[in-house]
Amino acid sequence: MPSTKARVRQRAFTRRRFIQSSAALGAPWMLHPAQAATTFEAYTSVTSAKPGETLRFFARDPAGSTLLPTSCVLEVSRFGAPDLTVLHTTIAVYKQSVPSDASVNGCRWPAVYSLVVPTTWRTGLYYASFGTGAKACYVPFVVRPAQRRAGVNVLVQIPVNTVQAYNNYGGKSLYDFNSTGGVRASSVSFDRPLIDPKAYGFDGWTSTFVHWLEAKGYGVDYCTSIDLHREGATLLSSGYKLFMTAGHDEYWSLPMRQNLDAFVAAGGNAAILSGCTSYWQVRFADSTNRSLVCYKSAADPSTNPATKTINWRSLTPSNPENSTFGLSFFKGASWTSSYPRPQTPFVVRQPAHWAFAGLSFSQGASFGAGYVGYETDAADFRTSLAGQFHPTGLDGSQATLRILAQADASDWNARAQAYGLPGEQSGYGAVAVFSRGGSQGTVFNAGSTDWVYGFTPELNGQAPTPLSLITQNVIAKLSATFSETAEVRRWSNNPGSPTPSCYFTIGAEVPAGKPQLEGTAFVALAAPAANTTPVYRFHSTFDSALSGVRFHYATDPNYLATLGWVLEGVAFHAYASQTPGSVPVYQFRRSDADGRMVVVFSTSADLGAGWTADGPAFFVPAA
Repeated sequence: MPSTKARVRQRAFTRRRFIQSSAALGAPWMLHPAQAATTFEAYTSVTSAKPGETLRFFARDPAGSTLLPTSCVLEVSRFGAPDLTVLHTTIAVYKQSVPSDASVNGCRWPAVYSLVVPTTWRTGLYYASFGTGAKACYVPFVVRPAQRRAGVNVLVQIPVNTVQAYNNYGGKSLYDFNSTGGVRASSVSFDRPLIDPKAYGFDGWTSTFVHWLEAKGYGVDYCTSIDLHREGATLLSSGYKLFMTAGHDEYWSLPMRQNLDAFVAAGGNAAILSGCTSYWQVRFADSTNRSLVCYKSAADPSTNPATKTINWRSLTPSNPENSTFGLSFFKGASWTSSYPRPQTPFVVRQPAHWAFAGLSFSQGASFGAGYVGYETDAADFRTSLAGQFHPTGLDGSQATLRILAQADASDWNARAQAYGLPGEQSGYGAVAVFSRGGSQGTVFNAGSTDWVYGFTPELNGQAPTPLSLITQNVIAKLSATFSETAEVRRWSNNPGSPTPSCYFTIGAEVPAGKPQLEGTAFVALAAPAANTTPVYRFHSTFDSALSGVRFHYATDPNYLATLGWVLEGVAFHAYASQTPGSVPVYQFRRSDADGRMVVVFSTSADLGAGWTADGPAFFVPAA
């Protein structure tokens, strides 16, 4: 990972990159893909409101008068497929001054319009437009439901924190590159207009994702980052099965993470279609949640080490974002230059996984070239002999993380330098999924900011891309109660030998003796679940712990101990008998010339000559 200084240097190119992404798509649902310079400037009192709550608008006409009002058309539309205009009126707007401290303390203009959100307005992403033509400006906000709608299992978060972090209205943002004097602020206010909603993600990632959801007819409710921070515990406990966020959700508070973690621990699921997710910890200055604080250094005066506004993994104690999301930018890559990004694809490593259902992928198939980046997230990994990638857990990722596909962007920095560009971050992008087991839910992570841009061909009337189809699989699976299985990995001291010394684990650690990772032997459950029983791991007393391994699901683990086997503990959980959706794991054995017995386990019913099949040892969920 680059230093903060290097990262800020990279960000100097970020704004051009965002604009290029949106404009290059040429998508008809973009709010203003070719918008001219605006005249009116406006913002709202809150980022979201429920029906019955009041939302106030503040605006000014820089070219107007402080005494005589300018007549301004105010129109509010719900963003969808198609858009729906829900309010059209005319208001009076005066010239207002911009305080010198507007970036940090807000503009403090008088309200020009107060709106009590009608009960007839559906939850969704809305835009208020002030003026028409070249004088127009656009102010996004969210209408969230008064309560979870009946039958709606999906809650979609609009990442407003990141939008405000990059906004430099009044001269300052949370970045040096677009702040006056090249010095960033340590806090920024929501009480100011957005310089350009298009440049900071609303008219790009967010609009693409929301339009796709609406066009596909998904019944979802909407909220913002601040809602997850302020009332996420109540919001997420109201019956939703799936939480989703997309694009560039970079700035998270501790309550946001805690609320999502609690939701998943209680059986909820999450789909992260974002890159550089939760890279920075933030907090809010007070209970109004209108001032976003992020020092990005040890200069943060907070006396609580858990809420220092720095990288999560730099906290004391460390709290890496991987533990919540599975992946992080720590091992990811970035391409911030306006120079064309390398067409690096995702390469499939687990083609039989449910996320790839209906895609007919084979091992090593590729997809998504052009949609990997501009920032990606990944996990520290090691490669098996079978070419699969498995997490090491050294970066905070869960040992149960399954890396389904991976993009190799390890040459991005070298490519950028060859073009004479400033340095980029080399790394990887990963598509991954994990569950902590038991009754806990599942987290799917697409690991790329531009994942949702993979929906644009379908929105433009073309065939859906694999990214769209994978997302549909994810929504179908995770909008119901579901817990992902864990990989049982097979290690060997002498791979390829007819008499290998084997070790099986769902952990990420390298076993004693440092055997080589051969790949996934089968999948199982990392923790107890309904109708499962613990599977105990034993090794023989006449050999090392890496050979003669046996698994046993009997309720009395002492049974094998009486036959000369040493109990090591519970290896994982499985079914003792055939269960719908499960497959048998067979036990095979053979004896070496020196009398050493070798036992292996496989979902294959036949390992060939020399092996004796003892029949199904237990049953595990199908992959």
